[in-house]
Amino acid sequence: MKVTTKGQVTIPSDLRKLHGIRPNSEVEFVDSKNGIFIRPKKADQKGLDKKLKEIRGILKGKITTDKLIKLTRE
Repeated sequence: MKVTTKGQVTIPSDLRKLHGIRPNSEVEFVDSKNGIFIRPKKADQKGLDKKLKEIRGILKGKITTDKLIKLTRE
């Protein structure tokens, strides 16, 4: 695998599939004494928690979670 003049490399498709790396996925580079490792970036849990708090309570009405899930799956 060659590095382009812009420092880019292509992650082989079998490795992308194996590790769930899809278009627009974020990866991170980890420096180690054994070399550089590329891995999928872990989700920002704090950011996710903040988003969930923002939307909590938006849905008003007398529908249960079970009914809502059933509706979204149909």
